[in-house]
Amino acid sequence: MIGSEELEPVLSAMREAMGLDAERTKAVFLTIALFAHGCASIIANNRLEYDEAVISKHLERAYCGGAL
Repeated sequence: MIGSEELEPVLSAMREAMGLDAERTKAVFLTIALFAHGCASIIANNRLEYDEAVISKHLERAYCGGAL
């Protein structure tokens, strides 16, 4: 997934927005993707109540490296 050609526009936009090199951008993307998948899985299994504001804040923290 992380090396797919289809993902390059997303990684490029992230790289520009964050000012990171390609490898660091891929690492950040992978962290966010794994986190989002984990949230979706936990919500789908009724172990977490969906709260858009809470999940959004956590995704933002993951995007910023926990700096929020």
